[in-house]
Amino acid sequence: MMEEVETKMIFSLRNNKKYPQAKEIARTLFNAGHRVLFAGGCVRDSILGNPSDDIDIATSATPEQIQALFPKTVAVGAQFGVIMVISQGNPFEVATFRQDQGYSDGRRPDGVLFSDEKEDALRRDFTVNGLFYDPFSETVLDYVEGQKDLKKGIIRTIGRPQDRFEEDKLRLLRAIRFSAKLSFTIEADTMRAIKTMSAQLSQISRERIRDEIFKIFHLEKTLPSLQLIVKTNLWPKIFPFKAEEKNFSFLAALPRQILPEFKLLGLCWENATHLIPTLSDNFRLSRRQNNYLDNLNFFLTHFKELPTWRLASILRAFRRDPISQILTFLDLWQKFFLPGEKELLNFIQSTYETHRDKLAVPGLLGGQDLIDMGLSPSAHFKEILFEAENLELEGALRTRAEALRWLTQIRGKYDSEI
Repeated sequence: MMEEVETKMIFSLRNNKKYPQAKEIARTLFNAGHRVLFAGGCVRDSILGNPSDDIDIATSATPEQIQALFPKTVAVGAQFGVIMVISQGNPFEVATFRQDQGYSDGRRPDGVLFSDEKEDALRRDFTVNGLFYDPFSETVLDYVEGQKDLKKGIIRTIGRPQDRFEEDKLRLLRAIRFSAKLSFTIEADTMRAIKTMSAQLSQISRERIRDEIFKIFHLEKTLPSLQLIVKTNLWPKIFPFKAEEKNFSFLAALPRQILPEFKLLGLCWENATHLIPTLSDNFRLSRRQNNYLDNLNFFLTHFKELPTWRLASILRAFRRDPISQILTFLDLWQKFFLPGEKELLNFIQSTYETHRDKLAVPGLLGGQDLIDMGLSPSAHFKEILFEAENLELEGALRTRAEALRWLTQIRGKYDSEI
């Protein structure tokens, strides 16, 4: 049954910075004779009084009609009735009311039939995501009892859980994310279906699983999600290592802004050296992301010995990206797993703070300087220039004149070898 609520329940929607642009898009569609509603997460979050990043729009207009009404559009999924409208540089997803026709690949519909708002609501995943808001009559439209579940704090599929999960297996994991994000309980039948169908998550691409897991890592509270992933038997379909409760607690304590790649490594840091290639493959990480993991693991591996290194070697280590996040990770990691090594952490942190502005040096010497000094090009050139940079990092060589004097002094060591 459709329910309507007063405008005060969606007050926070008007506070969304994108609301004026979304309302203008809606007005353009409305003036052209089309039914137009705000849909999904923005309505849910507004009723709960939570901020929402985006405002999605659903309409009776077809993709062709949408494109004809707006000067800047991108056909991100025109075959499924989805057009991206660009307004003042901001993208808005505008989707035609539709009814999906089968999901043979367990991901996207085989085809769609353009329909009405009720059919569009009934095709969605969870009741709390199936709500609409009419920006002109200022009412919430509910065809799926989503408001009732919002009040109860329940994540429930629209219709039979098995049907919704068969359509898109990623919903098995999305249910857990929404449960944790909203601090809601997963309804009993929905929970049973997740457990029963957990093995089918492997049918989903690793990229989609990665994106969903990284969204979970960005939640304010990650611990409930991790525990639910274990409880629903989804863990072995996602992670190539065993679940460790102590690592769950560590991950939950990490600041929200820590990179999701680092949070992934935080779940298996003890075996990071062995697991990084597998993580990179399983989660389809880019070369940059893989380098980040290697850099963090470098510090985890050498944490205890780092203070024994010469200063230049330590400063070279601080060049590893992203060093500020690495040090934030180490700060909590030491507290959790090496509580007796606070002095080591203090040394690393203080050394970084003292020298952070001196990590990039101009390079006082080059290969031509060695040739001008009478040395013939050889493998020793790299060794000499490396040591020159070490001394520059440590402050022993501050000017080019000092560097050239140093080169004159050490030249004799190489005369017989070069």
